[in-house]
Amino acid sequence: TFSLLYLDGEADYHIGYGLIPSAWGKGYGAELVEYGTAIFFARTTHATLFAITDPDNIASEKLLYNYGYQLDGTYDSHGKLLNLFKMNRADFLEKWGHASALAAYS
Repeated sequence: TFSLLYLDGEADYHIGYGLIPSAWGKGYGAELVEYGTAIFFARTTHATLFAITDPDNIASEKLLYNYGYQLDGTYDSHGKLLNLFKMNRADFLEKWGHASALAAYS
């Protein structure tokens, strides 16, 4: 599954994704992060997109790092601390190309 959800507090919106175990390691998560991030920045004026992960989910955190997300602290989700990652629009454009990178998704 894939979603863009609102987070309470200063975090604003976050990208969410989840895969059944038989789909792990096949590149689906990478596609969701890559295209979801691009679509978010192409179709909104928001400066930042966040992602949250369970600290034990090393594969998801590695994926976020690979696509340019940076660890930004923690997020309290009903008493459980999750890692909070962020991607700024400027960082996205620097990593993935200029405005033409967004044009393909608008």
